[in-house]
Amino acid sequence: MSTKTKSKPRIFTRVSDYNTDDSFWDYMKFIKRPDVEGTEYHKDPRGIGTKFGVTDRAFPDVDVENLTEENAHRIYKSEYWDKMGLQNVPFPMNVLVMDAAVNQGLGAARQMFKSSNTPEEFIMERIKRYHKTSEAKGRGLDNYQGWVNRVGRLLEEFQLNDTGGKVTDDIGNEALTNEELAELREDVDREMLGDEIYDKHVKGNENVEKP
Repeated sequence: MSTKTKSKPRIFTRVSDYNTDDSFWDYMKFIKRPDVEGTEYHKDPRGIGTKFGVTDRAFPDVDVENLTEENAHRIYKSEYWDKMGLQNVPFPMNVLVMDAAVNQGLGAARQMFKSSNTPEEFIMERIKRYHKTSEAKGRGLDNYQGWVNRVGRLLEEFQLNDTGGKVTDDIGNEALTNEELAELREDVDREMLGDEIYDKHVKGNENVEKP
């Protein structure tokens, strides 16, 4: 599996020889961040049990409450990384697709991957899909913003949204800056919500249900 190409795509990587196995283990560090999934067992408001980001709804045959870190790694490797064929996908697209598969589902991740030529296009597709999901399930802008924040944390973890002169691709193009990421989010929000709702409810930091 590989990304489509077009004239001079803007692909950003941390280092040109970044090992895909390293990508997986670094992604596991991301998952275990307290502001992402954490390492403790807990239940969400719907009563779904979660540990290391593994839920008893997605894996009903797993004793999630007593799940060990080692077995969590095995689940992520076999059920997501290997099934998506990410060992054959270069960094950073592999970790972007991995997190989408974990958080949005394998089918959605595959669809977005196939329709994206660059990591930036994949991020745009992912944010759009989050918006559609929040709208379809009536969860409002607060859930949507939380999902978008997850994308921001992923880019932060892998140093993809704040170059500091360090994150470049093989021909020296800088990665997304924080400002560019903010502009990307705003473009999607305005496209999906319209200027009036965006200015009133998103820019003003008011969490309300979309009409």
